Amino acid sequence: MALMDINALVTNVSASTTTARGEISLKGSTTVAVANHTSAIAYVDSGDSAVTATTSMVGINAGQTESFSINPSHTHVAAILSTGTGNVQFRFSNGGE
Repeated sequence: MALMDINALVTNVSASTTTARGEISLKGSTTVAVANHTSAIAYVDSGDSAVTATTSMVGINAGQTESFSINPSHTHVAAILSTGTGNVQFRFSNGGE
């Protein structure tokens, strides 16, 4: 069994009421669990280096985690909060590594 860097499969985005993004390395994965570690609704999206999140995107309630499938060609994730600031964590499955 090969060793892997667990941290390479996690991207934390410091979110606020302005869209913020983080770079991702999918390593073959197309499933992401998004944990909203804030007291506000977090809206998220994925895409290229210019991806932005808006309040019309998928919303994740405060303190909740939701799982999604994403396009394997995406290189970035984005998050925006309905109010305040906080951390939104994107955790990717290991993709069979």
